[in-house]
Amino acid sequence: MKRDCEIGFRGIAYLENEWRKVTILSDGDKLDVRSYGDSCPCEICIEGDDLYLIPGAIDIHVHVRDWQLSYKETIESATRAALKGGIIAIADMPNTQPEVNSEELVMKRIEDFTKRSYTDFAIYSGVPSNEEEVRRIAKLPILGFKVYPKDYPRAKALKNTNAFVIVHPEDPIYVKESPVPGDRDFTRNPYAEISAIELFKDFPRVHFTHVTLPESVDKLRKLGSTFDSTPHHLLLSSTDERIKGCLAKVNPPLRDYRKVRKLREAFRSNPWIVATDHAPHALWEKKLSFTECPPGIASLDISLPLIASKFSLEHAIKAYSELPAKLLGLWPKLGVIRKGAQASFTILRKESSVVNCETFESKAKFGPYCGFALKYTVYATVIRGSLRYYYGSFMKKDVSNLPGYS
Repeated sequence: MKRDCEIGFRGIAYLENEWRKVTILSDGDKLDVRSYGDSCPCEICIEGDDLYLIPGAIDIHVHVRDWQLSYKETIESATRAALKGGIIAIADMPNTQPEVNSEELVMKRIEDFTKRSYTDFAIYSGVPSNEEEVRRIAKLPILGFKVYPKDYPRAKALKNTNAFVIVHPEDPIYVKESPVPGDRDFTRNPYAEISAIELFKDFPRVHFTHVTLPESVDKLRKLGSTFDSTPHHLLLSSTDERIKGCLAKVNPPLRDYRKVRKLREAFRSNPWIVATDHAPHALWEKKLSFTECPPGIASLDISLPLIASKFSLEHAIKAYSELPAKLLGLWPKLGVIRKGAQASFTILRKESSVVNCETFESKAKFGPYCGFALKYTVYATVIRGSLRYYYGSFMKKDVSNLPGYS
């Protein structure tokens, strides 16, 4: 019999905000939704009572490294980690070596991802010192500009471009380092986050990343601004930094447990975007003294199962798929399971396990999550109707730049 599609699924799917038993077919790169009793005339048909089909995750904050930092991570290792973690697309940050902040390097980065990535992707540019260069880069197929604290003085050039601007909200005036694990919540003053929001709140298309404070959430919601938080700022605290040292050192720092608890409660009641801020380093770098070791946690391999396990599948779908797709103007093509949507989805298996960092696809096979209990694992990841990850096996196929989506 002639097969009509590459991949199909019979089982439980999150179909437009409700769980239903259905048959899902990839009709080319589009979804076809049929009754559960219908046949599955596909090359591969996945079915099981312990499987759940959800929209593919989109991570808008990832440090892929590569180039002169390939010893930390490469395009291949990061995007394989993403696939294994049920992520269909990632957005790459520009703090590479050399930094992506020129026309030439932006186009080089896009070319490298197009050739080597396992997932769909998007690129951020850094902020160049030349205002004319800002205008030229803004016309390229990038997602937007990343503003680090070091860029604050020259970020005004972005205000007139109508470009998407993603801000690291830590006003340097209020930031000092501490050599003592567990103390950085105090020395990197939480008010630095509130102050940075005030500095950038009037930018036309501004997004605040890795927000750590419940007060920031309240403020940003009143302003109508978009924002995200990381799994580690939702699940870990300064106590983890005190115990695990460099493995839990990040910027902005992990907050006191009381702040984390309030942030977690706010997220549980009304979720917002989750983004990993996946920031891999070499193990020898993380073994340096606490003062010298670089900040960053790598979690692409497990971020989706983490959020689904520690909150719920519905929280994971909303925060890691639907809301990112809406932010990027890609909903309802992405971020939802419905007839005619893009056939980019993730299949999770409900099974108990613990995080084994040694099995990560990321080069950073360590971190503060090792040994964490999970309720779900990623069984398969499908991008545009094509099976890319299937229970431990990877398939390398053509990828797309998100700003080029039609």
